[in-house]
Amino acid sequence: MNDHYTAERLLKRIFYELFGDIDAQYLSYSDRLLLAGQIKTLMNNTMTAETVLQYVTHKWSTDWKTLVNEMIANSEYHIGRVCPVETIVVAGLPGTGVEFLQRYTFNVANNGVADAKSFLPINEGNYDLYEIQQHINKPRFDFEHSFQLLEKYKDKHNVKIPVLAVTNWNKHVLNWLAYFKDMSVLKLLPASNRARLYASNLQNKLLKTHAPGSTRNTRTIDTAQGKFKNTMLNSWCTKNNIHDKSILNNTADNSLHHWFDMDTFHPSETLLLDYIDAQPEIFQLCYNHFLKEVPDLEKSLRQTASKNIVACWQKVFDQWKT
Repeated sequence: MNDHYTAERLLKRIFYELFGDIDAQYLSYSDRLLLAGQIKTLMNNTMTAETVLQYVTHKWSTDWKTLVNEMIANSEYHIGRVCPVETIVVAGLPGTGVEFLQRYTFNVANNGVADAKSFLPINEGNYDLYEIQQHINKPRFDFEHSFQLLEKYKDKHNVKIPVLAVTNWNKHVLNWLAYFKDMSVLKLLPASNRARLYASNLQNKLLKTHAPGSTRNTRTIDTAQGKFKNTMLNSWCTKNNIHDKSILNNTADNSLHHWFDMDTFHPSETLLLDYIDAQPEIFQLCYNHFLKEVPDLEKSLRQTASKNIVACWQKVFDQWKT
């Protein structure tokens, strides 16, 4: 925030996303705590949470101009604009199928398919999306540059709604999300150790190849008898297959408390992988509900997509239950 108009619009949008179209005087104390907590993530460390709460409580209705000026003066990020691109973020721990759910959601939202084509890579060979993903997963990445990359990507490929994967959940990421005009967040988290085992096995299953006849696995080898084609499938798998065991041996940040404690004011949904094993109908219902955030998506397509994603995961999980 570096100008009065941007700061005012951002503060009003945070208020509206949290409470809807009501007057500030009707907020309860817990509501004001929630509002102050969302604004505090945008402020630098010189402004305490108690100070923000005082501003929200006493100046939101009575001295609006002073409130906005204080927010500008103490803002941690001096952003001159809000990103206009409507976006979906799929967030979760690395190696838990987050990228797979991102790919599936992207194809459902933009290509209108809920069949085998939903599992295809997004714009295969597309460097633009790869560049955005690399940028937003760097520590303390540049907000303005990410907005430029996103706008360029949407216009170039005529994408209805970009879907990004985020594997970090910290104050910097929450600040980044706050500067989007329209953002929806889908969290995918494995709560139990059993779910983390499933997640790791799932990632392994999705990344390794099962196509020995594919041209990428075919190599020509020279022998004394001449040249022959060799699939070399096993060596290709060994070199290229990534089986992320960090979430199993506690070397990854698998303490999930900050994923639940820190949240954005944008619409969000939390999917637990545990539901796939114990309560698949809840997982299906939650994912179906989240797909309502996608503009112009038919009800029948949402239902089909939510059923297919659960069936796909259950099919993979069944291999490790015995």
